[in-house]
Amino acid sequence: MALLDSDTVDAISINSEGEVVLSVIDELPWDENKHLVLLQDKINAYIRFVESGEILDSYPKAKGKSIVFKVISKFEIDESGMDFINKLKPILSDINIAIRYELFDLNS
Repeated sequence: MALLDSDTVDAISINSEGEVVLSVIDELPWDENKHLVLLQDKINAYIRFVESGEILDSYPKAKGKSIVFKVISKFEIDESGMDFINKLKPILSDINIAIRYELFDLNS
């Protein structure tokens, strides 16, 4: 249960644009406020991972690259979840991190 493990970065990669992508694997349905708290805890852990420099120890290829947090959700995000992500965008932008949301399509 990736979202429940707030102290672990679920995946790190470099996308075709040369950005370092830290993926949050969100496997929970959007039916309760607890979900939002779990996502917030996970994002806060990712921020600490980047700001502390631990990302460079774990993934040296990240040096000098743009950082993106990508929330990959198994279930369609609800309005409160999308509001949360949209509110995070300018906050993360201030520390040079982007955030994106993607619905994992089981049919592709």
